[in-house]
Parts: sequence; C-alpha cells; structure tokens
Amino acid sequence: MSKAKNISKKSSKYNLKKYDIASILPWSLMSAGVVGLLASFLLAVETINYIRDPKAPLSCSINPIVNCSSVIDTPQGEVLGFMNPLIGVVGFSMLIMFGLALLYKAKFSELIWSGAQAGALLGVVFVHWLIYSSVYVLGSLCPYCMTVWVVTIWIGLHITTYNLKSGLFGNGPTVKKINKFLEQNHLLVLPIWYALIIALIINHFSLSALLS
Repeated sequence: MSKAKNISKKSSKYNLKKYDIASILPWSLMSAGVVGLLASFLLAVETINYIRDPKAPLSCSINPIVNCSSVIDTPQGEVLGFMNPLIGVVGFSMLIMFGLALLYKAKFSELIWSGAQAGALLGVVFVHWLIYSSVYVLGSLCPYCMTVWVVTIWIGLHITTYNLKSGLFGNGPTVKKINKFLEQNHLLVLPIWYALIIALIINHFSLSALLS
C-alpha cells in the first residue's frame, strides 16, 4: 500500500500538466529573446547587404517563395519608416534583460507588467499581420522573419499566462477558467497554434513549392 502511495507521489511530482509559470518565465523570456535577437540581427545584416547591392545573393533567399529579398523591399518591411529588424534588436534585447532581472528575483510594479502585457499583445498582433501579409499579399516567406514569429507567439503566451496567474486581469470566473485552461493545456496550445500557421502556409503555397 505504501509502495502505491510512493508511486502516486512520484507521478504527481512529474505531472507535466502542473507547472510553475513564475519559475519558467525568466528562462522562457531569455531563451526566446536570444533566438529573436539573433534572427533580428541576421535579418538586419541581410537588409543592409540588400540595400548596398539588390542583386547580391542573400543567405535567407532559398527559392522564389522562401525569399528574404522579396520581403525586405516592401512597405511591410519598414512599418515605422525604418527596417523592421531594428525593432526586434531593441525589443528582444530589452526582453533578455527583463528575463534576467526576473531570474534574480526582481520585483516589478503592476504598471510594468501591464506594459509588458501590452507589448506582448502588440507583438503577437503585429506578427500575425506580417504572417497574413507574407502569405496572402507578398507571396514570400523570410526564414528569419518566421523565426521571429515563432518566438513572439511563445513570449506572448507565457507573459499572458503569468499575468493571468498573478491576477493582473482580476480574479473573475472567466479569468480563472482561462488560467486553468492554460495551466492544464500549455503543452498543447503552442503546437496547435504553430500547426495552424503551418497549415495555412502549406495550403496556400503547397509543400512541393516550399521545398523546391
């Protein structure tokens, strides 16, 4: 009987559905920030190379569809009047510092967390607009841009989950239901989200065209 209890304790200890978002968040933000910063920096370098010589081959231009140059030289590539990668370089650098501060137990006010939530939400909305523009308007995909899409969605979900748990959105029944759902299904939400985006891309371009 005691053996069965020990097994039950061990299984509950390693239950992947239960996780502490507060302990995960610093590492999540720093790792995603590093990946996003690297992708943004490489895209900034390629953008500068393209500006210098539009005919020069780019490392992220693989075929007619997976092609950075077709995205760089568009209004979508300069939303604020300068190249988008600079937004990523600044934003992801700040995110890494924010995650590092959390790792060392820094305490931030509700105003700071509200700003982080607004930034995360804006980032998620922005990348989905870029996804739509890339697939349905420009007809081209940039590998470094897609990397930024992935980490931005990751960041948005984790910051939102933390803020739901911490009570930033209040403690109403709807908030509690959403928080419970994310706690119990966090291992499924991101893969399904990414799978839907991949499905839209494959449905529009076809897998053979993407790999040719």
